[in-house]
Amino acid sequence: PVIVGGTSQRGVVSAASYEARKFGIHSAMPIWEARRRCPQGIFLPVNGRLYSQYAAQAREILSRFTPRMDPASIDEAYLDVTGSINLFGGLSNLLARLKREICEELGITVSIGVAPNRLVAKMASDWDKPDGLSIVRPEELPERLFELSVRDIPGVGAVTCRRLAQMGVCTIGQLARLPVELLERHFGRHGAYLHRAAHGQDDTPVPY
Repeated sequence: PVIVGGTSQRGVVSAASYEARKFGIHSAMPIWEARRRCPQGIFLPVNGRLYSQYAAQAREILSRFTPRMDPASIDEAYLDVTGSINLFGGLSNLLARLKREICEELGITVSIGVAPNRLVAKMASDWDKPDGLSIVRPEELPERLFELSVRDIPGVGAVTCRRLAQMGVCTIGQLARLPVELLERHFGRHGAYLHRAAHGQDDTPVPY
C-alpha cells in the first residue's frame, strides 16, 4: 500500500493506491489516521513539480487526438473526439492508441470513459479502474445508469445521499422516477441537475 501526503504525522492524504484504499484510506484523510489504519504502508511526500510535469506531458499527448480538450484537474481531462474518430480508423483504434502513447511515453496507465456527454463519460471512467475502458452508447441511456447508486453521480455527496435515502431513493433508477418538481422543491436548483443526471443528460460542451 502506497500513501502520498507526507512522511510525518502531520498533513493529509493526497492520493492512495488501490491497495491502500482497501484499508479505508482516502484523499483528505489525516496522515495520522492513515498510519493508524495501515502502519505497514509506504508513505511518500508530495512532489507537486513532478505531477505538474506529468500533467503537462499528458495534455500534450491528448491534444494529438483532438483540439477539443478541457483539462478538468491535474489528472483529468474531457475530450470531444467526434471529429477525430475517422482520422484514427475508428473509435477502438483511437482509444487503443491513446492508451498506448500515454503508457509508452509516461509509464503510467489511464482509465477512460466514453459516452455521448461529459457527465456520463466521467461516471464511466470510474467503473473499471485502474487502466480501465468503459463505453456507454447513446442507445444505452439512461437505463445503463439505473442500477448504480446515486452517490455515483458527480456532485452528489454524503448530505444529498442521506436526504435522498430519506425519500426512499438509493439508486439512479429510483431517482429518475421522481418528478423534477419534487426534486426542485427539496433541493432547489440542484434538484434540476439531479433529474437531468439521473436521465444521463448533460449539454456542457467541450471547448476548443
